[in-house]
Amino acid sequence: MIFNLMRKFVYLSILSFLLLLNLKTAFAEESAEWGLSSSKYWISTGFLSYHTNRKAGYNEKNTGVGFEYQLNEESGLALGHYRNSVRRQTTYVQYVYTPFRIGNVRIGGAVGLVNGYPLLRDGKFAPALLPVVSTTFKVFDRNVGFNTVYIPSIVPNVDGALAFQFKFALD
Repeated sequence: MIFNLMRKFVYLSILSFLLLLNLKTAFAEESAEWGLSSSKYWISTGFLSYHTNRKAGYNEKNTGVGFEYQLNEESGLALGHYRNSVRRQTTYVQYVYTPFRIGNVRIGGAVGLVNGYPLLRDGKFAPALLPVVSTTFKVFDRNVGFNTVYIPSIVPNVDGALAFQFKFALD
């Protein structure tokens, strides 16, 4: 079972990376238009999460990996895989739109699909609409950043949480 999940994840990762390389060619833009966050290709970690229901014993170290492709300064595509807070494997695919900007901080939301949560459609893919705050900055001439996502409580199926994700640029 675990071997099959790992194999599917490797295939998904390779396919996603090839798709991102193809999109780079199709949507090439001048990096000067991008300013500080000029990177279009990002690898992101899983999440560190903090749940509002502290007694539930959730997994708050959600290991995994994701990929982001910035379509432009305000929008991008994200996909990834991680071990979720109820200790199941989760895959997500999202469109992220962050139209509001304060310095290096972008504010908006993500809409997409997520699976692996037994109380949401029995673990099958379910829609997700989440507020997002993202920031990027330079460390040793490399673009890095953080994504913060708020997961609202949906009683009785979802306990709310804040999730933090580290990311670094590939280009």
